[in-house]
Amino acid sequence: MRSWRAPLLLALLGAGAVSFAPAASAGGPYGARGSQFSIAFPSAPKSSVNDLDITRALPKGAHAYAFWVSATNDLFGQEAPVPPTPSYIVIDAVMASKAGVSSELGLVRRIVRDKVTVNGLRGYEYIGSERSAVFNAGAKLPDPNAAEGFLALAKGNAVYLIYVIVRSRSQARSFLSSFKA
Repeated sequence: MRSWRAPLLLALLGAGAVSFAPAASAGGPYGARGSQFSIAFPSAPKSSVNDLDITRALPKGAHAYAFWVSATNDLFGQEAPVPPTPSYIVIDAVMASKAGVSSELGLVRRIVRDKVTVNGLRGYEYIGSERSAVFNAGAKLPDPNAAEGFLALAKGNAVYLIYVIVRSRSQARSFLSSFKA
């Protein structure tokens, strides 16, 4: 089965199973000291820290903090199916250098060209149909009528990758715009 992510997201989010543990509350803060953030998860998310399958896709010396709310834990595997509706995913990737931040945002910019500023942070955003060729070309969709959103933002040495699959574009926009770092 083909991965639900475009090759870009596969490179950014890694490949393989993710171990998980409950995170803090539904509001946060989440992430590493120095790159903590808050976002309006609908419930307390599960989390994973420095999972090899995520960090190996990042520049050398990077650390990854993953948080998600979804009916499935099979989100990051190379052969993982498209997550069900609703799914909320955030990766806080802390780079060893500013060059790592530039490199990751350069990868994002190749596919997601809509520039955005969210709560003072600049980055790139996509909001559209789950049938999008941007992320799900050729994938089997559990809910073809769902909306999806993707947001990549940077602050200092952190790159935040936020992905959501929900019932409507307005719900996707609401979740993405709730991000604060």
